[in-house]
Amino acid sequence: MTHILFSIIFLMASYFLAVLALVQGYIPGGYRIEKGDDGKTREFLQYLKILGISFIIASALSGMMFYFFIYPSYQY
Repeated sequence: MTHILFSIIFLMASYFLAVLALVQGYIPGGYRIEKGDDGKTREFLQYLKILGISFIIASALSGMMFYFFIYPSYQY
């Protein structure tokens, strides 16, 4: 049982960090550009949206890898 739990945690952590690094600039609405009162433009990142979408993608990839590669070896 601990092998399965460790496998799921390892998959989630590795996929989450990889997806977070790859898609943070490509998520629509992940950042917005606003012009301040002083006339300078600033870029604001929306961290919750980026982390949420990365978590959803990492969960889907982890579930798929677990289902196809890890789960069959534990069936008796």
